[in-house]
Amino acid sequence: MEIVAGSYSGTYDGLNVGITETGYRLSHELFKQLITGDASGQTPIEAIYQGRAQFVNFTVQEFNADAVPSLTEPYSIDPATGNHDPGLVGAVGQQDVGNDTCPGVAKPLILTALPGVCAASRGPATITFPKAILAEGFPVDVLYGPQHRMVPLRLRVYPVDGRFYTVT
Repeated sequence: MEIVAGSYSGTYDGLNVGITETGYRLSHELFKQLITGDASGQTPIEAIYQGRAQFVNFTVQEFNADAVPSLTEPYSIDPATGNHDPGLVGAVGQQDVGNDTCPGVAKPLILTALPGVCAASRGPATITFPKAILAEGFPVDVLYGPQHRMVPLRLRVYPVDGRFYTVT
């Protein structure tokens, strides 16, 4: 048995995410079609796997003025400047993943174990999520006040070529 720990740095679309409160937490949820029958009422007697959802949760502790708006306001791009505008509604109908004719808004999230920590040598050294974006329904909560500004985030990860992420 081995205890592995160590901090990771993160970049989102190439921008440094900054310091996080406790690191990055990967979570997933399985989808299943539950099979019931009249003899068992609502008691499932079988299930058929129907896919999964993948998420990355973290709290930004160091407010990076470039990275945080791209994480919290992915659809609010000012067409005139190309910059994120937190007060802008954004173009309704934008896609997260997109395709050849309609590019998506989801961007790569890359986590890298810091040198000299156990995670760097025991792995994974890097975790790459090619398509990540603010999860739907997640309330962005930004404090404007005298206390330390921390921003909790939950990113949905979309699969690319059948994989949610790769590790090295």
